[in-house]
Formats: sequence, structure tokens, C-alpha cells
Amino acid sequence: MALRISVVVPSMNQGRTLRACLQSIVTQDFKPHEIVVIDGGSKDDSVAVIREFQQHLHFWCSEPDGGQTLGIVKGFQHCSGDILCWLNSDDLFTPGALRAVAEA
Repeated sequence: MALRISVVVPSMNQGRTLRACLQSIVTQDFKPHEIVVIDGGSKDDSVAVIREFQQHLHFWCSEPDGGQTLGIVKGFQHCSGDILCWLNSDDLFTPGALRAVAEA
């Protein structure tokens, strides 16, 4: 059985950093992983950025979520991974991060 890592990305009005965040997940050399984006109803270009990555996403939504913690919890409800984590939308995974977690 292959190990699956789920990554939840909570976000709110972070369109300027969200693209780089999602790119840092999509380009990981460890597969399979799934990506869940929970956007709190952003008023910037976040939804457009999310749509650019839609084919890579297991689930995404953009609606009020009660804040970062509740957004993360909401995201975990859509995850099927053996390992669950989150990455804030203004952060990045370094190359090989998911592989290092899987190997540990």
C-alpha cells in the first residue's frame, strides 16, 4: 500500500503568495499526495490562482470558514491521507519535503 500525504492549505486574501505555495506542493517529488485548499472567502485574486491549480486539487472551496484553525479542521475533513499536514498560504515546502516525511 502506498503512503498518502494530505496537505491542507488555509488561505484568506493571500493571492500574492498562494501561487508559489501551491507550486511548492505540486512540484514535490513524492507522489501520491493530495492537496485541499480552504479559502475563507477572499476578495483578492485568490480564487483565480486556485483555479489555475484546480487539476491538482483533491478539494477546494472559497467561503467564510471562521478563521484559520476552523479552515484547517474543515480541510482535514476532506482528506484521505495516512499523514495529514497543513501549509499556510504564505509558506513554501522545500524540494523533497514530502519525501523526507514519508521516509521518516
